[in-house]
Amino acid sequence: MDRAAVASGERPGAKPPTPVPAHSRELSGSELYEVSCSACHGPKGGGVEGLVPPLAGNATLASGEPEYLIQTICNGVRAEESRTGAGMPPFNQKLSNGQIAALSTYVRDIAGNTDSPIEAENAACERRASTPGEE
Repeated sequence: MDRAAVASGERPGAKPPTPVPAHSRELSGSELYEVSCSACHGPKGGGVEGLVPPLAGNATLASGEPEYLIQTICNGVRAEESRTGAGMPPFNQKLSNGQIAALSTYVRDIAGNTDSPIEAENAACERRASTPGEE
């Protein structure tokens, strides 16, 4: 028996443990908002006057169609293209389709849109379209 293995707690012939996923469950839209958006847009979506647009009460986001919101979350906003000069990072490589859908639904809710939740398939279509090189 290898003394170094025993001293380190390894068991000869034992399978390595299965890694535990970072999240044992999908985060809710509000939890995703808290960790991904609230630092800039504020805990309740109020934004920062003259710098970060508010999400709460935002007429564009409250409209019935989610495409603009999904594209904004996926692609972000370049600072030079924003009205305030403040950019927003893209989340298409950081969030799954389901997470983008949950986050989009939550943001629409705080904007005042109470339409049905956005489905992952709809976020997936928009997300794929935003990935360079894919048709």
